[in-house]
Amino acid sequence: MILMAVEVSRAKGKIRTQMFRIYRKLSKLLETIIDAGKSTSEFSTNQITKDIVLYLEAVHDGNMLLWYRSGNDPESGAS
Repeated sequence: MILMAVEVSRAKGKIRTQMFRIYRKLSKLLETIIDAGKSTSEFSTNQITKDIVLYLEAVHDGNMLLWYRSGNDPESGAS
């Protein structure tokens, strides 16, 4: 998913559209979870929800790239 996102980020077409649709869906889900946690005081309300979502997506994507480059999984990771 991460590699596809990088490869199609500047392209035009159905794959790029679908990739952005998937990321928007993930963002909305995370926003819903975070806002629900804020309403029950499980999460702090000091930070803007969209900023938290961007942080979580950045950490996720960064971790996936680190894992891929690590070579720890010979079938998936680069050597």
